[in-house]
Amino acid sequence: MALYKLQSDHSLEEIKATAFSSNQILEQDLQKLILHKPEILGEDLLIFSEEYCEWNESRKRIDLLALDRAGNLVVIEIKRDHGFHMDLQAIRYAAMLSQMSYEDAVATYQAFLQKTALERDARDEINKFITGFNEEITEFAKDIRIILVSNEFSKEITAVSLWLRSKNIDIKCVKLEHYYDKNTSSTYIDSDVIIPLKEAEDYLISTQKKEDTQQDFIRSVNSQKDYTKYEFKGQEYGKGRLVLEVMKDYIQQHPHLSLIELQQLFPSSLQSSLDVIVDLDSATEINNKGYKRYFNQEDDLIHLGSGEIGLVCSQWGIGNIDNFIDKVHDLYKSEVITIRNKSKSGLNLTKG
Repeated sequence: MALYKLQSDHSLEEIKATAFSSNQILEQDLQKLILHKPEILGEDLLIFSEEYCEWNESRKRIDLLALDRAGNLVVIEIKRDHGFHMDLQAIRYAAMLSQMSYEDAVATYQAFLQKTALERDARDEINKFITGFNEEITEFAKDIRIILVSNEFSKEITAVSLWLRSKNIDIKCVKLEHYYDKNTSSTYIDSDVIIPLKEAEDYLISTQKKEDTQQDFIRSVNSQKDYTKYEFKGQEYGKGRLVLEVMKDYIQQHPHLSLIELQQLFPSSLQSSLDVIVDLDSATEINNKGYKRYFNQEDDLIHLGSGEIGLVCSQWGIGNIDNFIDKVHDLYKSEVITIRNKSKSGLNLTKG
């Protein structure tokens, strides 16, 4: 990033970034800067300990220890000009903090306030800072977050940070850059959150919501065992076989239909994510991924009048079978499917 100074003649003078060491700014100086102005890290934080080292059998020290507005512990690790191994240090610290309780945090903060000669009540400060906090019912430090601060981050650290975020570990990288204006002897520090980027974070949140919705659907189907039997033209079937036999019957009555026309009549929205019927190559590719999604025995293959071979989806449960039944009744112009034996799980299945 470039920093420019606007001159009186409306020209721009570039002020180049330099290393903190060039102006004798130490890591301890950056630590003090963040301690007194934590919002430089891009969020509201309550720093309640500096050089925290209350460990058993260890002399490791956390540069700064903080709380965020949600009541999560935040490990802040600072390196001046490079961040070698700071990710591993921070992960170790986070693990060592996993047993810290609310009362531990209050005691740590009170000691910190006394050390800095600030006459404030630690418990009251924490309770006011955490949004909607009630120490009797609100879970404290549900998550432990990590903030890495440095002038530069290696590819290794950014790769580790992105991977940890993909595993739902909340790690943040804040780049601090130093600028010195020799004409005025002024020092400037620019703060930039490089991980996560705002756009990437919004995308990941959206993707995670979609994945959560899909997993909720899968769990809802798998957690409710349903052995309901359905009757179609005098024979009883389970859900998957019901769909297969109905498709065979409908195609037998309409031999002129092509695969594309069948897919339009029985769209993937009926199943929720998979096509109801696909060609042989597509089904084979999907089944070969390790999960059988389509009936592929010789007797189950459907030979269409167009010469194509169709395979029917086998993945049907209480969350999508009613969609298919409704569509069949609409196409057949009558209720050709009836429930014979309801599941012993007591599910309320009322389709005709």
